[in-house]
Amino acid sequence: MSTHKEHLEKIFGNDVVFTDTRYVGAKCYGKISDILRVRAEFIYLDVVGLYDAIKISIINRNEGEIDSAVIGLGDVLGLKKVTNRNFPDGIYPYMWWNNDKLDWYVYKANPKDYEALTTAVNNYVDVFREPVQEMQSGLEQRFL
Repeated sequence: MSTHKEHLEKIFGNDVVFTDTRYVGAKCYGKISDILRVRAEFIYLDVVGLYDAIKISIINRNEGEIDSAVIGLGDVLGLKKVTNRNFPDGIYPYMWWNNDKLDWYVYKANPKDYEALTTAVNNYVDVFREPVQEMQSGLEQRFL
């Protein structure tokens, strides 16, 4: 049986985007810093049950949610060509529940697609990471 966790693991793996990665129900949690946490989950934007986006929330342990972003699967993966005659122009990828399993509809995501989703989420999470000391030193040198 395919679940949210199985698909989230293909994006977040073991501490790929953030540390202390944990899966609880249909959500993935992780740690950015001592004070900031991340929550990730598949959501649907237009049609109930058709999961076409990932919602990433940044949570301050003391103040609660401080920011969130919705990353559309189609925005990252683009229009995909398929052999199904019902979609002659292709399909924007999404997942749905079918026969008690969460799976891709018509188009099946591959490792490269999951890597693209990982990169998109990582780009957003990077905004909230503490600057790396090396990078700060490099920037100071460039502007001196």
